Amino acid sequence: MIQVIAQATGSVGPITQIIFVDLNASGIGSDGSIGKPYQTIQAAIDSIPTPPIGVNLLSSRKVHTIVIAPGAYDEDLAIDLTRKRIILSGWGPWGLGTFDTTDWAPTLPRRNITITSDGTGVNDLIRDGFSIQSMLPAGESLTTHESYFTRPRISGHIDVSGYSGPSLELTLSCEIFGSTGGSGGDSIIGGLTIVQSYIYHSRIRGKITGINNWNFQIAERSRFGGLVSVGVYSTILSCKFDNGFTVGSATLGGVQPDGFIATDLRGTFTGPVNSLRLDASTNYWFVASGNSKAGGATKVFLYDVTTL
Repeated sequence: MIQVIAQATGSVGPITQIIFVDLNASGIGSDGSIGKPYQTIQAAIDSIPTPPIGVNLLSSRKVHTIVIAPGAYDEDLAIDLTRKRIILSGWGPWGLGTFDTTDWAPTLPRRNITITSDGTGVNDLIRDGFSIQSMLPAGESLTTHESYFTRPRISGHIDVSGYSGPSLELTLSCEIFGSTGGSGGDSIIGGLTIVQSYIYHSRIRGKITGINNWNFQIAERSRFGGLVSVGVYSTILSCKFDNGFTVGSATLGGVQPDGFIATDLRGTFTGPVNSLRLDASTNYWFVASGNSKAGGATKVFLYDVTTL
C-alpha cells in the first residue's frame, strides 16, 4: 500500500495511507496499491489495522483514504472504526449497491454501511472519523439528475447506533437513499454516541434519527427528504428540508453563525422555546409554505434590521 508522508520543518506531519479499489481489477495478488487494487471496498476496510491504546503513537495520526474507481459495488460494509479515521473517496461517482431502475435509482437488496467500535476509547483525544466524499470539484445533489453523475451514492442507510466512543466525526458529500428508499425510511441511524456531522452537497432521501446525541454542525447545499431529528444544530445554509425538523435543545451549536440561512424549511419544526433560529428569507418561505411549529418552539431572528 502507498503511504504519503507530509513533512514540515522540524516535525513530521500525519501519515495518510491510500488504498485503491477497482471492481474491474483482476484480483490476483491484490494489496491495495494502485497497480493491484482490491476488488471490494470491504477488503480495503479490512486491511486497516486497529491502532493499539497508547500515547503519542504514530498510528493514532493516520487518515486512511480509500480511493474507489467508478462503478456499482454490490456489498454491505461493516466498519470497525476503533481509533481510526477512514475516508471513502474517488475520482468519479461510485455506488454502494446496484442502480438499475428509473432515474438510475437503486434496486434490491439495498446496501448499508454499519459503523461500530469496541468501546476501548481513543488516543491523545483524537476522535474517530468517517467521511464519504468525491475528489472532484463540488457538484450538486439537490436534484436527482445531478446526484447520479456527481456524487457517491449509497442505496441503503448508514447505521452508527452500534458505535461506542466519546464522539464521532461524520462528514458526508453523497446521496443516501435509505432503508426503504422513501422519506419515511432511515438514511442515517444514530445511537448513544454524540455524532458531529458536517454535510455538504448531499441528498439524504430518508430520515436522520439522532435526537439528543446528534450535533448537526454544518449542512450546506443539501436536501433532506425525511424528518431530521437532532440534539442541537449550528449552521444550515442554502438547504431544503421536505418533511420537517426536530431539535432536542435550544442550545447553540459549536459553529457560528448559528441558524437556518437562505433555507427552504418545510413541514413541522419541533423544539423548545427559542429553538427556531432563522433569517428573513428562511422565515418567508416557512410562512409562505404554510408550515407549523410544535413542542413550544418559538422563532429567533438572526438579524435585527431595525438596528442597521
